[in-house]
This record gives sequence, structure tokens and C-alpha cells, in this order.
Amino acid sequence: MTNLWQDLRFGFRILLKKPGFTSIVVITLAMGIGANTAIFSVVNAVLLRPLPYPEPDQLAWVWTDNRGEGISEDISSWPNFVDWRAQNRVFEGMAGVRNQKFNLTGAGEPEELRGANVSANFFELMRSSVARGRGFSADEEQQGRDLVVVIGHNLWSRRFGGDPNIVGQRLSLDGQSYNIIGVMPPGFQSPNKSELWRPLVADAQLRGNRSIFWLPVIGRLKPGVTRTQAQAEMDGIARRLEQQYPDDNRGIGVNVVPMYEQLVVKIRPALLVLLGAVVCVLLIASANVASLLLARGAARQKEIAIRAALGAGRWRVTRQLLVESSLLALLGGALGLLVARGGVGALVILGPRDLPRAESIGIDARVLLFTFGLSLVTGVVFGSFPALQASKLRLTEALKEGGRSDVGLRDQRTLAVLVIAEIALALLLLLGAGLLLKSSWRLQQVNPGFNSERALKLRLSLPQSKYREGVDVSMFYQLLIERLNALPGVLAAGATSNVLMGKVHPSSSFAVEGRPRPNGAPPELPIDSISPGYFQAMAMQIVQGRAFTGQDGSDGLPVAVVNETMARRSWPSEDPIGKRFTFDEPGPGSRWLTVVGVVRDSKRQGLDMGVRIECFLPHTQRPIRAMEIVVRAKDNPLALAPTVREAVWSLDRDLPLSEIETVEQMLGEQVATRRFNLLLLSSFAMIALALAAVGIYSVMAYSVTRRTYEIGVRLALGAQKSDVLGLIVKQGMLLALIGLVIGLLAAFALTRLMESLLFGASVTDPLTFALITLLLTFVAFLACWLPARRATKVDPMVALRSR
Repeated sequence: MTNLWQDLRFGFRILLKKPGFTSIVVITLAMGIGANTAIFSVVNAVLLRPLPYPEPDQLAWVWTDNRGEGISEDISSWPNFVDWRAQNRVFEGMAGVRNQKFNLTGAGEPEELRGANVSANFFELMRSSVARGRGFSADEEQQGRDLVVVIGHNLWSRRFGGDPNIVGQRLSLDGQSYNIIGVMPPGFQSPNKSELWRPLVADAQLRGNRSIFWLPVIGRLKPGVTRTQAQAEMDGIARRLEQQYPDDNRGIGVNVVPMYEQLVVKIRPALLVLLGAVVCVLLIASANVASLLLARGAARQKEIAIRAALGAGRWRVTRQLLVESSLLALLGGALGLLVARGGVGALVILGPRDLPRAESIGIDARVLLFTFGLSLVTGVVFGSFPALQASKLRLTEALKEGGRSDVGLRDQRTLAVLVIAEIALALLLLLGAGLLLKSSWRLQQVNPGFNSERALKLRLSLPQSKYREGVDVSMFYQLLIERLNALPGVLAAGATSNVLMGKVHPSSSFAVEGRPRPNGAPPELPIDSISPGYFQAMAMQIVQGRAFTGQDGSDGLPVAVVNETMARRSWPSEDPIGKRFTFDEPGPGSRWLTVVGVVRDSKRQGLDMGVRIECFLPHTQRPIRAMEIVVRAKDNPLALAPTVREAVWSLDRDLPLSEIETVEQMLGEQVATRRFNLLLLSSFAMIALALAAVGIYSVMAYSVTRRTYEIGVRLALGAQKSDVLGLIVKQGMLLALIGLVIGLLAAFALTRLMESLLFGASVTDPLTFALITLLLTFVAFLACWLPARRATKVDPMVALRSR
């Protein structure tokens, strides 16, 4: 221990005597370790931490596998949910969890809250009990007895000031009075981040109709039951239900997805690619440090020889050098931790809005341990070889007054290997960033089918207690759209049930008049209710027929506008205008919808998704309480937000406005994850490029310095400066070309891991590979040319005297 303490003190003194060398090494390592720590903090929060529930591995989503529509994670009907729950032997229990937003009114400004309608056993499944009051009982899953709520701890603190007598008080949701029966404990997290919960109620129509899919289902597996066993059990139940109810359940299966898997399945590939990228950055940084340590070890040969002559054994010298490299790594880790602290904040800000568990991302004990361990391993691993090489001495040669401190042949080979590795790793990162860049460019070229510029979007939900179903709802939105259209600076305004199509979108099976239903599961048609003027507000082009007008009222002919894909599939080689389809079972009492227009296909599911069949119905004929309002402005759409808010409140002061943003912002969220990946991987690639360039330059500059005498001799014997220049550049470019070849071979194999992150670009895109290779070749050439150019300015007389 005494010797180790002496090594530490001596190491600190040595590092302080060479502040330039120490600063370069510490900053280089800080870049690599800091980047790794920042990304690991995200991986730790998103992938490594267990879900915040007891026995989280037993929780799973139970989805409908709608094979006919190619939707493997669809919602369920109530009768199927009841049968699943009654017939299975692998789940402790199942619960329905239907998300809903509520308008909270009363004291203070109206506020929209994220909530859920849940089965009475929901909290039991989540292994959580209420902190105050009680949970739901089974008899509260009935209409008339369901006017009770359980609220979250944050809502209790924020809106009710943590009132200890909150249980038994009333609150107004959507104009309806509810009794607060419980408060959840702090830290309880619902799968959809709900702030309040209400009993799940299904009316007679929902309870009896197996073809209405509306309910997400969650379950808890029994102890010891695996996902494979649960899937096999549910597959058997699905087959029985398909045989028993062939009309409604044809092509309907079950898909059991662990809750953790559901949460991370989309983000995990990107995080693993980014984690691999920062490891490459650290390897490049460490290779640079190893090169510097090798060069410094050669320069310290006389000092080490003196220590050896005074009795220090080889292990003693090696240990001293390892202590120094470890100190450098720990200092780099400490600085890297500061870099990571700022990087983590930037990651949370720049990350996609739907980044799972973003609130948990931070520097915790596990991240600190990771940083310390990474720093120590980096110092030991990449300091070992330079230390061992430096401790191999020929004392007689090293102690000569004029003894040289040249790098030996083995050291030269080691430096060459390090340069080759840096080039290969940098090329790998640059190619990954290049592929993402091309993918992003291709995504930007996609025509979404509407114009997102200068369009403001907001969401409204009318309470059932205040607005009667049908006419009241329809009349409110008609009046609101009229007032919005009259506002100065507004070009057009309209309302829709959904601007973009999310994962859970209202849809229903349909039948085309005069055509038999297809075999298998009936096709699902996404449905949107819109107001007249919506297509103008979104700049969606009507290619045939007409849009809706004020004449398409509730007492008029049932009409619809379909997209081009539906028109082409349902009425191939025919004019779709005037054709009819129905959501009912075809028959004398069916409600047939007449197609009056065809709208241009749009990428509402996502710019990187295919186009689905779609139809739009007049809001007057299909009134929806929760609508999204779109206002197209002449100039800045966000400047209209206060005016739009006043227009809404002039009709109803108790209506909260939520999700106020531009359509461009909303559309940007669809590609936020891709943009996030591109930003980070490009940043890492640029760091890698800079480090690789510095690494080549450093090695070549050191080589030139060590070969000053040789260069002087060549020049004295008549060699031209161009010959010396070519010699040095050729030596460096040979290493670079070997690195490029190795990097290309690795890229052909490893970029396939990025396939799910790309759009419109092959994982081996020839143009991207060619351009990136040329870029790195040019950078490597510059890094070789600059030291070589300096070598041509050597004075032969001075060089010869330096011997």
C-alpha cells in the first residue's frame, strides 16, 4: 500500500510537470467517456431499469392479432375480453384499460386531464393499493354507479393542495360531478401516465357486439408462467372463439406482449446502435491516448533507465506507468462526467416527446459506477501495452549521453495498428451517420398529402352532461368554425376527429354495395368525422367529386369522401362517385353511404408508413365530442393561439384547450425519433472523424520528428523535397487505406443492424459508401500531408548535427 501511495504521488507530480500532454489526454478521454456515460444514462433508464411495479415481468398487454388487416397489436371487443378472462389458466387476472381525457372544471382555469377507464381489479393487477380511501368495487362497473374516481398523488397535490380530507369530496369532470373515493400513493405510474381513474363501463351494445373493437387489455401472468406458455394458451382460446363465432372472429388471434417489451420495442434498436457508436468513439479516443503514451514512453527512456539502474524492477516500472495512465483515465472520467451531465439534459430536451421513461433519465449510482469502471478499465487496458513497452530497456544504450529515444520497430507497428483501427472505426460511424442522413433526406421528400405550413392545431372535448349527443355537439362546432373563419389573419378553419392517424384509430369493417365480402377477416376502414372547410384548412386536394358542404346535414343523404387508395381498391376501373358502402351488415335496413368525393392520399399514419384506405364523414352526420381544430393562418400560426382561445371561450368558458401546436410540430413528432438518431450518430461520427484525423496527424508528426536525421541525410544526398513529401504521405496513406478496407468490410456486416432505422435507403447504399469513403480519404490525406510538408522544410545541416 505504501508503494502504491508513492506511485500515486509521483504520478501526480509527473502529470503536473507536463500540463500540455496531460490536458490533451484528459480532454480526449473525456470526450469518449462523457459520450458513453450520457448514452448509458439513457440506456439505463429506458432498457435496464425494471418497470416501477412489483413483479413487473409478469405484466403483459393482451392484443388482438387482426391477421386480415395485418395488425398484430389491435384492441379487443368486450365479448372477446370476457372470454379471454374466463377461459385462460395462465393469467392471475386481466383488466380493461381504456384511455380517456377529461375536462376538469371548477376552481381555477379549466384543465384537460389524462385519465383511464379501468376494470375494478386494475390496481390489484398493478400490485398497488390506494394511499387514501379505497379502490373500485365490481358493482361500480355499471352505469349509474360509476360516478366515482381515484386520483393520482400529483393531481391531488397540484390541484387540491394535498388536502387530507379529499376523500368524499366532489370534482367536476366533463360537467359531471364525481365522488373522489381514493388517492394513489406517490410514485405510482399508470401505463399511460394517467392522473385519474374511473370504473370501466360497457353498455348493452358493446357487451353484445363481438365485432366492435374498442378495449385495450392488460394481464398479469401467474408466477412461473412464461410468455411462450401464455401465448400457446391464448392461441388455443382464439382458435376456439374463431370456430364458435366465425362471422365476427374470422382471422382474429391473440398476441401476448410483455409490458416492458411493449415499452421499449421501438426505441431499443436505436439505443443499441447509439451505444455501439459511442463505444467506437471511446475506442478511437483510447487509441489516440495509447499512441501518445507510446510516444511519451519513448521520450522517457533515459528517466526509466535511471530508475532501473537504481534498483527498480520491470514490474515496479510497469506499475508506475499503469498508475499514471489510470490517473489520466480517472481525470478524463471526472471531466467526462461533467460533459455527460450537460449531455443528458440535452438528450432529454432534444429527444422525441414519446421517449419512454424520459423522466427517469439522469446520473444515478449505477451511472456513476459505470463511469468509474469505464475510466479504470480504459486506463488499465490502453495503458498496459505502452507501459510494458516502455519498461523493456537496454540500459547501456539508454544511459549514453547521446542515446536516442526512438520508437522501436515493434512500437512503430503498434502505432500503425492503432491508426488503422481508428480509421476503420471512424469510417463505420461515418457510414452509419451517412445512411441516416440519406434516410432523413428521403423522408423530407415524401409528400404527406397535405400542407403543414402555417396551420395551427388544438384539441377540444365537449362534456356529455352539457352537450346532448348529436345536434348540440354538431351545432357547437359549426358555430366555432364560423367564428374562427371570421377572425383576422385566418385563411380557413375546420375540425376533424383526428388530424394524424395514431396506433389506435377509430375504424370499422365495411361492405361495398354489389360486391361479396372478401374471405378472411373483414377489412377495417379508418373513419374520421370532419367539418366543411377541413380539407381547405389542411390543403388536402379533392381529385374527384366534391367536399362536404353545409347541405350535408343530419337529415340529408348519408355521404362520404374516400381517399384514392380506397377508391382504387373498392371500385377498380370504375368511377367511385355515386358508389355506396355500409358499415352495417348488408341488407334492407342497412345505412348506405354514398361517395361524393375522392381526396388525395395522405401519409397521416406517418411519413415512413404506407397509405391505408380511409374515409371521411360529415361531422353533422357523425358528431364526435372530441375534435381537433385546424386553423390555417396567413402568417405565424402560433400568433393566432390567444385569439382562437378567446373564440372558444366566447362559446363556453369551461372548455379547456389542449395540445395547442402547429401541424408542422405535430408532423415533426412522427419523425422525432429518426431525427434524434441522426443528430446523435452524426455528432459521434464528427467526433470520431476529428479524433481519427488528430490520431493520424499525431502519429505522422511524431514519425517525422523521430526521422529528422534520416530526412536530413536524404536531403543532403540530393533527394528532392517532393520525394520526401511523397515518402511521408505514402506511408500514412497506406495505413489509411488499410483502415478504409477493414472499415468497409465491417460496415457491410454491421450496418444491417440499422435496417429498422432507415427509410428509402439500402444498408449498403453505394453512393453513401463512396462519398463517405472519399471524405475520410481526403481527411486522412490532409492529416498526412501537413506533417510531410513540415518534413520538407528540414535543414540538412541542423538535422545531421541533431544526431
